[in-house]
Amino acid sequence: MLLDDKVAVVTGAGPGLGRTLARLLGEEGARVVVAARTAATVERIAAEVPGALAVPADVTASPPAGSPATCWTTGCARGPRRKA
Repeated sequence: MLLDDKVAVVTGAGPGLGRTLARLLGEEGARVVVAARTAATVERIAAEVPGALAVPADVTASPPAGSPATCWTTGCARGPRRKA
């Protein structure tokens, strides 16, 4: 299949486009991670995709200070990251 041994992360995987993308990616062999704000939504969508991982997540929320994601964007003690 086209996406064998690949991982696809679908954020905003509620009913509609996210659900459809998750199912299509799974059909093409991808290991799918389904993320949305509510646990019930991601669990329901992930149940439709064999082997999918359900991850409740709000990608619009700012990460807590000092977390790895914050360090990537702000640089923490190392200073800001430089563009390549």
